[in-house]
Amino acid sequence: MAKVLEPAEPMPVRLRAVVLLATFASLRRGEVAALRRSNFRRAAERNEITKKIGTPGLHLHDLRHAGNTLAAVSGASLRDLMVRMGHDSGRAALICQHSTAEADRKIVNEMDAMINAT
Repeated sequence: MAKVLEPAEPMPVRLRAVVLLATFASLRRGEVAALRRSNFRRAAERNEITKKIGTPGLHLHDLRHAGNTLAAVSGASLRDLMVRMGHDSGRAALICQHSTAEADRKIVNEMDAMINAT
């Protein structure tokens, strides 16, 4: 979680909300821009901040993806992700449902429990 919040820390106060909205509310750049048109328009400032935190080239959409991946890992269904992301197809939501070692372990443990229960 700290790695997700890290990009917001060095941001000027006026931009912190933009980063957090992109990450946790799954807003698209245009949706955030509608809330605050001055966000991220200063590419030089953004690039300086992303270099400072060791993530050069970080974009607003990367934060949206990170937030949706966290939602998927926390158990959001494909339909939940589609609604959260504002998509009609499951293609983009499937991208966020990365296979993780933790998920694989959980599947193996559940299968093992079912086999041992019989």
